[in-house]
Amino acid sequence: MNWSSRIVSALAESVCSALAAAPYDDVARFVDEAVGRMPSPQGAGVRLLAMAFDLSAFPSTGELFHRLGPEARAARLAAWRQSSLPLCRQFVRLHESLAVFRLFARLEPQE
Repeated sequence: MNWSSRIVSALAESVCSALAAAPYDDVARFVDEAVGRMPSPQGAGVRLLAMAFDLSAFPSTGELFHRLGPEARAARLAAWRQSSLPLCRQFVRLHESLAVFRLFARLEPQE
């Protein structure tokens, strides 16, 4: 699993853990694929922002976001969700929206 996928997986787990039972591999894969299908400038920007998000945990915790425990991840997500920078808030909102969309798809009856 590459660095970007580990970040997305950690984000998906953090977003989904309060909403549905594990595993969240399908959610992480869906979010990763959705970002991968974005036009190159936007997709590259989201991936760079994901790396910045992962690195942003290091100064205060000594660890990257994807290596943090659930409580520390929740705190980092809350900080970005309430950031004064719109880009940070939009990044969290994008990942939360995609994750929740995939979770609700699980609830659809299978034909």
